[in-house]
Amino acid sequence: MVARVVDTRADPVQTTRLLLRVHGGRPLEQITSERLGLLEVRESGERPRLGFVFGSLLVRNALTLYERLGRGYIGLSRLLLRAGAGAWLDTREWRENRHLLTAPEGALWLDGERIQPYAVAVASTIPLSILRGVICALPRLPPPGQLDGLVVKTDAPSEIIRLIPAMMSAGEAPGLRNFRGAERLELQGPYTLDGERLGTPKTQEIQVSALERSVQVVCPPRGEGSPGKVARGPGGS
Repeated sequence: MVARVVDTRADPVQTTRLLLRVHGGRPLEQITSERLGLLEVRESGERPRLGFVFGSLLVRNALTLYERLGRGYIGLSRLLLRAGAGAWLDTREWRENRHLLTAPEGALWLDGERIQPYAVAVASTIPLSILRGVICALPRLPPPGQLDGLVVKTDAPSEIIRLIPAMMSAGEAPGLRNFRGAERLELQGPYTLDGERLGTPKTQEIQVSALERSVQVVCPPRGEGSPGKVARGPGGS
């Protein structure tokens, strides 16, 4: 996801060759780069973790199903198809896995606003692109100190399935809260950070906040990287 933002979506050898080709011999002030904001996750008893994309418990469970069905775009397509069809037809596979769509206990706090019930929370400091950039779940590049994201405000599995298209395309729908420029999320339970599954069922309060500082990432000049990149938003250099 980060590679799409900075237009280096290739394997490490190809990416290195590209950067050498376009930046070789240039002075530092002529090397193009992007400043990407960072989020910080604080979990009780653990050292703070830094990253770009946070997902709550149901995102963690969706990653588990995604790996069972085969990774990559095929696995994602199977996940969405089977979840939607299974909920509609009440298939055995749906009945066996619907517990993974159980909404977390407790409330979520978004910049001091209490939201309950909720099922899914995602926060990011970078644009989120799905399916080779065709679908943008979060299209903006927030400036440092701000988080973009979404919250699904329901605890019914069938409603979560119904909201998947809107979640993936940054659309508006009853029960879906898209937020821009937030500073902090507070919630409980296991989570994901940049696709890594973290926390335990006993995990208590988690604080997710946007840091004022950023990281500077070397990237090729616009138009010279891999095809299908996500358009850069405000704050790009």
